[in-house]
Amino acid sequence: MKLIKDDEGYALLIVLWSLVILGVIFSNLTDESHLNNLLIRNSLDNKEVDQTLVSGIKLAINKLINDKTDYDTKDDQIFKAIETNLNGVNCLVEIKDVGSKLNINYISYNILDNFSWWNAKPEKKFKKFIKEKGLIYKLSLLKKIVPEHYDEFSDFSTIYGKFNLNTGNLVNFQILADSLEVPIIERNKIIAYIIDQRRTDKLIKEVNNLKSLLGKGLSVENFKKLKPYLTTKSQININYVNQEILEFLLPEVLNIDNSEVSDYSEEIIEYRKQEKIEEIKQLKFIFPNLSVEQLKEYFSNNSKYFLIKSRVPAKGQFKQEIRAVVHRYKDNLDNWKIEVVRWNKNYNWNRGEGCAKE
Repeated sequence: MKLIKDDEGYALLIVLWSLVILGVIFSNLTDESHLNNLLIRNSLDNKEVDQTLVSGIKLAINKLINDKTDYDTKDDQIFKAIETNLNGVNCLVEIKDVGSKLNINYISYNILDNFSWWNAKPEKKFKKFIKEKGLIYKLSLLKKIVPEHYDEFSDFSTIYGKFNLNTGNLVNFQILADSLEVPIIERNKIIAYIIDQRRTDKLIKEVNNLKSLLGKGLSVENFKKLKPYLTTKSQININYVNQEILEFLLPEVLNIDNSEVSDYSEEIIEYRKQEKIEEIKQLKFIFPNLSVEQLKEYFSNNSKYFLIKSRVPAKGQFKQEIRAVVHRYKDNLDNWKIEVVRWNKNYNWNRGEGCAKE
């Protein structure tokens, strides 16, 4: 009898342990299933967010393409933030002009003299960096050159834009040509042509003027390499540029003393408050000694480079964000076209602003 009871006890223990093991297995399966469901849902949520962010960028690009005017002011609809719901997800889309600043890659060193802290030391570091590293492709690289003045410097600078044949720094044109592997002989031929035009106060009206050098030291292949990086028109929108940048630029434009600069800049700002500058020739009453073509070397009436921010908010902060820098230009049929210059996706779970300053 005792043997039978012992057998029943062992059997009961086996059953109980089996139930425990099955319970653990079932619990683990349930947890794994729940985890898988969460991962799948999170993946779907991320996919919806990604689609929404990209849709926001496309919405902004369509807004820029469908702009009906040839001039842009800060009050234009293209610069108004868009709050919308795309794919069932709330989205904030913003557009900002990032071209109406001083192009750090092609800027005249004379303009940099306007910085009180700019002297032989930072200029030497700047030239050395450019010579060794080439053109600056990211503004934050300036931290290595002028770390203590980076914030101030970056407020006035941009990396977006092309080399202006009439106003650009020829040292940096040399670096541009070298980076594109244009032979020294051909590069120097172009530089000599530019110097000659500037010495005789002759404007290079369009990039295709360089075709006059074809067969005279410049090859078709290398002209085609350089052409996308060159311009003869300014990208600084006179309707958008701030007064501080104007005061940096005006001595270069007018060849005047700094004491006169603020008067000119204030006159432009006041005029801008009353009138939209639809055509550059409107500036002639401020600059009577300059031709319209000369003014176009330094000023435009529309914006060319834009930063688009597409953001998905979460609990008062921005959960995720895509930034795109685009170049807007007119085609041969006088229609706006868009070229994406840079694309940057940022996960931004805990901060309100998200992207590093560029």
